[in-house]
Amino acid sequence: MSSAFAAQPSVRSIGSGASRSALRRVMSRKATNPETMSLTPGTPTLLRSSTGARPLIFFLLLVALFFLNEVPRVRKAGHRLRLGLYAFCLLSFLNYFVPIMLGRMGGVVFVISLSITLALVWGLADVLARRTRDRRGERERLFTPAAAVCAAIAILYVLKLIPPVPLSVTFQGIYHDVQRHDGRYTLTYERPAVWTPWRHDSRPFHARSGDRIFYFMRVFAPARFTHTIFTRWEYQQANGVWLTTNRIELPVRGGRDEGFRTFAYKGTYQPGRWRVTAETDDGRALATLSFRVEADAETGERQWVMEEG
Repeated sequence: MSSAFAAQPSVRSIGSGASRSALRRVMSRKATNPETMSLTPGTPTLLRSSTGARPLIFFLLLVALFFLNEVPRVRKAGHRLRLGLYAFCLLSFLNYFVPIMLGRMGGVVFVISLSITLALVWGLADVLARRTRDRRGERERLFTPAAAVCAAIAILYVLKLIPPVPLSVTFQGIYHDVQRHDGRYTLTYERPAVWTPWRHDSRPFHARSGDRIFYFMRVFAPARFTHTIFTRWEYQQANGVWLTTNRIELPVRGGRDEGFRTFAYKGTYQPGRWRVTAETDDGRALATLSFRVEADAETGERQWVMEEG
């Protein structure tokens, strides 16, 4: 059995004096330094809600926006630049906030966040263009960069490069046994060697006949949030290609500060390099754990360490 920054450059005119007044009324000046950008509240969660290159891509995008905001030629774009940055901020925040409010995540929820962002930015562009001579043309000109930003983020979502917020794996490990009793989890692993005191799980996994490999994790999710995640078990073949052997479904319920605890196990395996990936139903990775399985020819009694999970 295998069981989500606000940018406030100085105000520059691209239209009439009335347009400047409208801009001052609409654009907030909450930051002490109006030339700086601050990350959205959900950014730390975005960066830790995935694994591999995914959070790196998002982080590099943020860094690029920081530098882009300081380029004089770009800042001369005025309203258009600010609306593009505003769209990025808003969609990043809603991609984190809407799933929390609805208690679920997925493609439909992302489309809702995207639609709200486009509607709000379109309304703001309309307000800024209201007192210009060519209201319609000005509105479309202001809205275009924001629409391009939203389209780019949508493409990243389809390519599964947007972290699956608000879920994040806070702890994971490989064990010889996991037991649940009265709401408590007991994790059992071989006592580590003296020269590896930092080890607190069964990696590498020393396998004897009848041993099962247990994958235990704690998943952070907001209160009232429910979702189904999967653990994908993969074995590295001789040619280096990873072969999926199992994909096990695990329900997740939010509300616990330390994270929702769950586990899966595998009883059929072979020596070699393995990895387990916790992922959403649409295949976006939350965390990946690699380990080796080594055949244990010893017959003597093994020493175990038991910890609460």
